[in-house]
Amino acid sequence: MPLCKKFIEQLCQAQHYDAAFKAYSDYIIDLNFHSLSYVFMPINLFGTYKEQMPRFSVTDNFSKSFLEEYATSGFQSYDYIVDAVSSGQQNCLYLWEDDRKSGQLNKQASSIIDNAKYDHHMGNGCSILTSKSLHGVGAVSLIGDESDRSFKSYVKENLISLSNATEIFHNHILAKGYEVNTFIMQTVFLDFNITEKKILKCLLDGNSVPETAIKVNRSKGHVENLVREMRIKIGGELPNGKPRISKDKLLHFCGLLHIYHEL
Repeated sequence: MPLCKKFIEQLCQAQHYDAAFKAYSDYIIDLNFHSLSYVFMPINLFGTYKEQMPRFSVTDNFSKSFLEEYATSGFQSYDYIVDAVSSGQQNCLYLWEDDRKSGQLNKQASSIIDNAKYDHHMGNGCSILTSKSLHGVGAVSLIGDESDRSFKSYVKENLISLSNATEIFHNHILAKGYEVNTFIMQTVFLDFNITEKKILKCLLDGNSVPETAIKVNRSKGHVENLVREMRIKIGGELPNGKPRISKDKLLHFCGLLHIYHEL
């Protein structure tokens, strides 16, 4: 069965996000890439991920040591691919080694590429951004074992297939809803505890903070503190320590993602 036909059939048969990601990643690996990662940036979080660690979907053979160092070292603060996604850029190809050699990246952004390639032996990499949808932008990073020149040539030869497959996967998971019902809950809202989810659901029901405090059996002050923490978890902090987003924006964001029934 042709690879593209197999990919489409498996994607359409997928009943949840993990199955859809496997269909997509299997197709990419069959195109002779070593490993890949996918990240989704909700549109309401554009410009806020400097303070937050993006959570990636990765193939089993994607370097775990690199992901661990990425998280512990706060690489997201100067990752130029995260910058591109969070600024709303779309339909772009980034060849890591070409970008590093161009001199247009700052020293910190270049160091991430060197770290991946030399410290974690990840070979060559490139990133492809999807088009911007109502919910946000996605980006896939592909890792290959070829030399710089061979990798660049191979990516460009297959760019239409790679871009189309990435776009199909991205649009499919958004259209199916398990991007927002599952992936978003497992990433953006991963750090929310049970009490925070109860509070958020009460607020989405239209309850005021005092009314919510009664319903969840907590003091008004405690609820206000947890709401503040949720605003920081979703939108990050300003230099003065205040949340970047308001309570209303938090609720609006939750409404856009239709996550009420997942809380």
